[in-house]
Amino acid sequence: MIRYTVAAFPEPLAVGSVVERQRWPAHITLAGNFFAAVTESRVVARVLSALGSIDTIEVVLGECVLFGASRDIPVLRADSAELRALHERLAGELSQLDGFTEDEPQFWCDAFVPHLTLGSTVSARPGEAVRIASVAVSRIVGGEAVVIGEIRASGGRDSN
Repeated sequence: MIRYTVAAFPEPLAVGSVVERQRWPAHITLAGNFFAAVTESRVVARVLSALGSIDTIEVVLGECVLFGASRDIPVLRADSAELRALHERLAGELSQLDGFTEDEPQFWCDAFVPHLTLGSTVSARPGEAVRIASVAVSRIVGGEAVVIGEIRASGGRDSN
């Protein structure tokens, strides 16, 4: 089984980019970590099917809260009906993949809360606006994420 994630970024990440997960750039998770027993191209195809083309989305960041199973990951809420709709479409498509399993099911579907994850490379404040430029599909290998597909806002696509 291979582990994947889908996230929205203010700055696009090119297909093939390798990012240390502790140093993720600013992003809003759209589909938290999940496992699937299919090829990368099948995962990317499902994401493309779910999202098609996307328009630029602007989100005003909300309060700082702690997320994660241990409640130790600082995030800023990014409440948005558009982001919730993207998650719902992704959850519906991805759940049809062979071997699909959410890494942390308690954060999927009705429990999904859009948020911008803070960290050593991300500084943002409540009230700041974030504009989503792309959505990246990444394969997770240990502490790294490898971008295997991307959808740019306003319809531009790039995938392997």
